[in-house]
Amino acid sequence: MEEMKPQMTQMDADSGIQKILCANLRNLRLNHSLARAMDKTLRKVLEEIGV
Repeated sequence: MEEMKPQMTQMDADSGIQKILCANLRNLRLNHSLARAMDKTLRKVLEEIGV
């Protein structure tokens, strides 16, 4: 059973890293979509004021 402990710890660490990576990817996607929406809105405003 002692031999499995390091392996389980590594699996737990891998799982933690995967969760962090997935959360970061979700945040990047959200930030990207917000930036696109802001860019679209800014372009529309600039068009309306004739810039």
